[in-house]
Amino acid sequence: MVTIITHQGRQLEIIFQSELCDPLNMGEYVRAYCHLHGSDHQRSLSINKLTGWGHCFNATCDATVLVAEWNPLAAERLLHAHYRGAMPLTPSSYPSEQQHPPYVSPAVLPHPARTSPSSSGTN
Repeated sequence: MVTIITHQGRQLEIIFQSELCDPLNMGEYVRAYCHLHGSDHQRSLSINKLTGWGHCFNATCDATVLVAEWNPLAAERLLHAHYRGAMPLTPSSYPSEQQHPPYVSPAVLPHPARTSPSSSGTN
């Protein structure tokens, strides 16, 4: 997990999928116990599976998270800016009402079966 403070003062937590505590698939969203405030009785962390952005609905936590594997472009952009010492100039790297279409990983296709060269033909 990496904590990032944007140039607008927003705190974002970039997390890995493996950090989700007992995630539960709820259609477009995944609900999980919030490991940021130590929730163990209610899945207050809700994350959009298409965008990777999520929010903890516990009033004392109110965290904004990004699951890096679910939106690698936004995660890379935020991490690069964070470690470079400057946040992005545009607000396109964090959730907004006018968001670009979400990044979706391309399907993984199996390699075609290897065939041996045909014995008919030239020798």
